[in-house]
Amino acid sequence: MRREPIAWIAAALALSSEARGHEPQLDAGAAIAWAFPVGAAEEGTELSDATVGLVPITIDLEGRVAPRVGIGLLVRYGVGIPTMCGSAGECTASLGSDVLLAARARFVLPDLGPISPRAGVGLGWEWLATRFADEDARASRLRHGPVPLVADVELALTPAQGWTVGLVGGAALGVFVDRQVDTAYGSASVPAADLAPHAFIDIGVRVGAAW
Repeated sequence: MRREPIAWIAAALALSSEARGHEPQLDAGAAIAWAFPVGAAEEGTELSDATVGLVPITIDLEGRVAPRVGIGLLVRYGVGIPTMCGSAGECTASLGSDVLLAARARFVLPDLGPISPRAGVGLGWEWLATRFADEDARASRLRHGPVPLVADVELALTPAQGWTVGLVGGAALGVFVDRQVDTAYGSASVPAADLAPHAFIDIGVRVGAAW
């Protein structure tokens, strides 16, 4: 009879260990969105003068450091929509690009009914290329600089164990410190004279997997 309490304790410890072993250790996701430009691309030029907006695809990967906290990386590649073009060919040739590489901490917040809110915050570096093409001329600008704030909030549902689908919104706030201008007459690298802030504010859909 004396062995029964020991057996119960051993069984409880085994179940607890098994439950911890099944907790997700990695979280990966992919998102597609529309991003609105806000702020200045450089002194005297609004970011909305350089691009109407982005269609970004974001890939992220986090490792769990606590049951509700993950730390990892995200990569965003966005197609930049030109502000003006005269034909389909010119529009295609004038498409730009935006690349963001960031380190991020992500938090799983308390559930709101069937919705699992997630919030992320981090920092990174951005490269924005804008292009202009018409029948007579072609030109491009490559701007880059730090992004001290990358933030997002996701409202996720869990359609199957280990999978989430959610509405995600976020912002990447940064400054451009340098730009390279390429034209038919040559190219030049010009340091930014005014570190004016800018941001891309996005809203989209994210699919995630945890294991």
